[in-house]
Amino acid sequence: MAAAPTYPFAIPSLSQTVPALPVFHNLDTNVAINAGDPIDPAQTPYAPENPVVTLDMVERAELRLLAIRQAHAGVAYGPGIMDGIAAIQRDINTIKDDLKLNNALALNHAVIGRNQLNQPIVEPLRKTTPGHKFNHPITITTGADRQGLQQPPQPAAIGDVPVNFKQDLSTYNRKDIAEMILFYNIDFGIILNDNVSQRRDKLTRFFTEY
Repeated sequence: MAAAPTYPFAIPSLSQTVPALPVFHNLDTNVAINAGDPIDPAQTPYAPENPVVTLDMVERAELRLLAIRQAHAGVAYGPGIMDGIAAIQRDINTIKDDLKLNNALALNHAVIGRNQLNQPIVEPLRKTTPGHKFNHPITITTGADRQGLQQPPQPAAIGDVPVNFKQDLSTYNRKDIAEMILFYNIDFGIILNDNVSQRRDKLTRFFTEY
């Protein structure tokens, strides 16, 4: 069962807000609202007309009434509004992610063209597959290949390139290739029985083929 809605903040009584407020026979001006009190629609009465009531008193009373109505509106409509804002934010984040991916793909297209001309010397490609599954290098390399290989606490972002990237693919050993698998979150088609030459060939195709 859902908890009863309550006031999120304290609202002083009219008499606390306006000490000089006259006494009205049909309006209790000493009722304050504490944070956490149950929402009470009866808290929004109008004060009767009275010549003793000054404009300052009216303004203070109206501000208090506005605070009460704000709390009531938050209970009635707040959850739906916040859900809508959250949905809009998710859409914005999705658009941002799509833009990052599209930008990375466009940059990679140009880099691959240059790499085809210069292989085995290549430029790094932008990361386009999110995350980093550590099981990729674990399942296709031996323990000796993975010695010293550590999974970063956070995966690289879409559009990033490897730090200290070695451009000459002909110098890559099995651990170097495992590091690329971890960074790009792609196994390049490598299988456990591939020797280092076969692994380099598959890595080269990744950097040089559309």
